[in-house]
Amino acid sequence: QAPGERQPYIQLAQMLIEKKRFDDALGILASLPENNFDSRQYALMGYCHEALGNDRSAEDYADQALANLPASALALNVKGVLAFKRNDKAAAEAWFRRAIESDPCFGESYTNLGSLKWEAGEQKEALDAFERGFILSPTIDDVATAYHTAVVETKSFDRAERVFREARALHPTHKRLAFLMIALLLQQ
Repeated sequence: QAPGERQPYIQLAQMLIEKKRFDDALGILASLPENNFDSRQYALMGYCHEALGNDRSAEDYADQALANLPASALALNVKGVLAFKRNDKAAAEAWFRRAIESDPCFGESYTNLGSLKWEAGEQKEALDAFERGFILSPTIDDVATAYHTAVVETKSFDRAERVFREARALHPTHKRLAFLMIALLLQQ
């Protein structure tokens, strides 16, 4: 109907990424006209390449996204993940914080910051970051799992029950949320 329209391609790529079908998402993103790349497309390609272990390509695409849009939360988050993989925790935290500043509604950056804090033994700060990430992105499996795991480890069941109930109210047909809520209630 509208072959020049980019948004359906981007949406499809995001859906494939959520299902961890990174090669398929890259195929969709690569099918867009090359002379019309934008920062969102570059950032998504960086995200896919990082997930596939192609760190050099991921870095290149994240850099291209940031050259076009310095406040791209997704590209900043990719840079943070790559720094974390290089064991440069200070740089990773700085990238995640920049991503949060550029888009306070991007939940994955909070979750990644929570992972950093958790690894550093700062469980209270980690739990707060995991919870914020979950509130913003409850349907992303990795975000929900990270929060649920932190809740179980810290035995913060009462606190989390309210948050999970709100997420379930917003997404009543999401099965993963239902299963995590059941597991949370069983733990109590």
